[in-house]
Amino acid sequence: FSNLYRGNRNLENATAQTHSLTYFKYNMFNFENISGNVSYSKNNQAIKTNASFVGVNQVSTSFNSNFADENFLARGQYGRSFFKYYKASFSGNLNWSKFNNIQNGTFLTNESFTKSYTIKASTNFKKIPNLEVGYGKTINNYQGNKFITDRPSLKLDYFFLDSFSFVSEYEYFNYYNDNKTVNNKYDFLSASLIFLKNKDSKLEYKVSATNLLNTTSLNDDNFSQFSTRTSQYAVQPRYIIFSLKYNL
Repeated sequence: FSNLYRGNRNLENATAQTHSLTYFKYNMFNFENISGNVSYSKNNQAIKTNASFVGVNQVSTSFNSNFADENFLARGQYGRSFFKYYKASFSGNLNWSKFNNIQNGTFLTNESFTKSYTIKASTNFKKIPNLEVGYGKTINNYQGNKFITDRPSLKLDYFFLDSFSFVSEYEYFNYYNDNKTVNNKYDFLSASLIFLKNKDSKLEYKVSATNLLNTTSLNDDNFSQFSTRTSQYAVQPRYIIFSLKYNL
């Protein structure tokens, strides 16, 4: 075994409080939309973990903590249309958390702070191809570790000859940490072509391709209440699917 857990019959119920505020506005004339949400939660007498580590093995039990766990989350988004055929949007997120535990007999307070934002601009034409250009950035600050992901993207959407719909999406990832011991770059490209003779047609033909660049891996990082982990995952290689759909 690598993890052994011992129960605690003296545990008591924890108490939690949550406060949130949400705002939303929509303008039908220029399709302007504004939304935002702020929330805060606090857990008192939270049931936490007392863990002892020996190599990769862990022995743990639960206890009621005298110190509160806290979380603060803020989200916001703004988007609107310009000059009839253009759209733009911006969104951002902030997430802060504080956890209290006991590790190898020592009381620990760990914090994580994540912030991300995405900006996009796109067209909305009727008879020519539409483009969407975007850029996103995510910064994860964990206890003593910082991971950054830059993510530009491009999307092409084209309806032509009254029957064909072509969509292609490209995303580029630049994943690294603050001291550059981790620095990986990878990208993904997908495309699909749909044929529907007319809106009353019951048959739809589609060919789609995923991971056209045959990217082999991607990165991810994770913060638990005891440790920080960065991982690399193998991804499914390039594949193409032909499909036929019949609407009853």
